[in-house]
Amino acid sequence: MGRAWSIFHERPKALVLGIVLAFALLGPHISGQTSPILQPCGGESNGATSCPPGIPIGGPPWFGATPLMDGSTSTFWPPNGENSQIVTLYGSYGNSETGGAQSHHDQGITQSSLIVPRDLNGNPSTNGAIVFLFIGFSNCDIEICGGNSDIWAGDSNQQHVYGQPCATTCPNPVFPNAQSPIPWNQPTQNGDTDIEQSFLYQVYSPSKPLVGPHVYIFDGAFGGQTLDKWDPTAIGYYSTHICSFPNPFGPVIVPECNYYRVQSSLAANGFSENQVQAIFLKASDSAPQCDLSTQHCLTGVTEPDAFTGERYMGDIMRFLRCCVGGSNSPRYPNLQQVFISSRTYGGYPTDPNHNACSLNPEPYAYEEGFSVQRLIVAQINGMSDGYSGDVHFNPNPTPGGAPWFDWGPYLWASADTPRSDGLVWCNGQTTGFCKGLRDVRYGDLFNQTMYWGDFTHPTYQGQGKVATLLVNFIQTSPWLTWILPPPPH
Repeated sequence: MGRAWSIFHERPKALVLGIVLAFALLGPHISGQTSPILQPCGGESNGATSCPPGIPIGGPPWFGATPLMDGSTSTFWPPNGENSQIVTLYGSYGNSETGGAQSHHDQGITQSSLIVPRDLNGNPSTNGAIVFLFIGFSNCDIEICGGNSDIWAGDSNQQHVYGQPCATTCPNPVFPNAQSPIPWNQPTQNGDTDIEQSFLYQVYSPSKPLVGPHVYIFDGAFGGQTLDKWDPTAIGYYSTHICSFPNPFGPVIVPECNYYRVQSSLAANGFSENQVQAIFLKASDSAPQCDLSTQHCLTGVTEPDAFTGERYMGDIMRFLRCCVGGSNSPRYPNLQQVFISSRTYGGYPTDPNHNACSLNPEPYAYEEGFSVQRLIVAQINGMSDGYSGDVHFNPNPTPGGAPWFDWGPYLWASADTPRSDGLVWCNGQTTGFCKGLRDVRYGDLFNQTMYWGDFTHPTYQGQGKVATLLVNFIQTSPWLTWILPPPPH
């Protein structure tokens, strides 16, 4: 997994450039200010909770650490303590799946060979579809599909918030023509002409799509749907909360709430769950309560969120293998591969009055990388690490174990310090690699009291960075040969 991806750096429009030069390091902190009642995008994220001590971590200087893709087996985070983790993508295996992990890598290639077009009943068919399903929370939704509106639609100076999309329902591709109608979102309100470079846009906007004619990228992510809301077990959110999404049972408690929502969306576009053969997951737990160093923990909380997130993802992986509603019937009987990406940089929200704690600030965004790392290593080793549960590879759609899974692109970089492939996350710095760039929502910088930014969700520039990483991933991964267009004759 030592691949490097080239990162493009878009330049903002003249108006935004003038704003960021004038307010370069303003950030969201307004001393003595109380939080507005209103939320960006109508509260697409979970509500605020108490912050652990010392969180959010202020800046500048912004929170920094070594990206997992640039670490080594002799680098640890935190540097001291019983919860220290190896700073690489694969723990003690380093940054590539060689040696003891080679069989896991090879298994991914084997699973790739099993992905073929299938009809609605799941039977191989030359007229069928391969659905690559993306699930997760609002950031994932914005990065995959884009938004058809910007934050703070009520701002009288709407041009001040151009290029800051909300997570909105995705039209998605419709069988059999993935390009018609347009499957991605673009802003349609208030004159915003910024072109959102979402993943669906980059894949399907060329006259010749970047994927084969049978491949349908499908966005099942949704605002506020954090890891606990994709976990259908007893510790999952919807095991104790009403499901208001479309489902066969009405507004009642449905632990698999999100999966029924996705099922309904698939069916509306001409697909079935039998055609879902690969899944991408990007989410996190919201309102984190304890970090790996245990220096930032709420009273009485002892389990770091990195381990809690691993529990959620272990439950999700086992569910993706099998089964629906406690039966022996798998929801995705032809699922062959799952790819997981952890969070982007989360160190810019510095004002607790703007509910930064309800999102996923640093060091929690960084530490989610260890949740993914540990889960993958647990599958490589074929045994639980105490938090993952049993996630050994089970090739059959039956209870026990999990489907084959591994990293998607690794998205975290240490603020404006470039990692080895050049990726940075910007917040209007006036110098260096981030000069004049904002990758996270900054709201209306002329009126932070009313129209504040959460400095966490991606702007159209941040969205484009993630989408480009995904494009490079699907075009270079040895596990995704099924996704590419056929070679020219």
